[in-house]
Amino acid sequence: MVSVPVKILAVEANGTVTDVTNYTNCRSTEVDVLKMSERCNYVFLNGKETKGKSSVMLNFTYGFLSAQLEMSVWMPRLPMLIDIADPELNQIKGWRVPVTTGNRR
Repeated sequence: MVSVPVKILAVEANGTVTDVTNYTNCRSTEVDVLKMSERCNYVFLNGKETKGKSSVMLNFTYGFLSAQLEMSVWMPRLPMLIDIADPELNQIKGWRVPVTTGNRR
């Protein structure tokens, strides 16, 4: 499971900022891509997702106020095909390569 914390803040006309996360309703427009926790305090992937999407909208409602959060979920197409043009692996500058010698007794 992978999760990202979410905090919903309300800003009043006088500039006061209040955390309203526990009083907010929320939902994901694409539950098979990205899920919201019941208390709206994090979004998560649990491994049962069936696809990715570049624009998933999360809807938040607090009283008569509402807001949206847009997120992207990347999911590779399987099977992955990787083509390497250079079949010879070369040392990366600055990386130490261990030197092994023959078996000594």
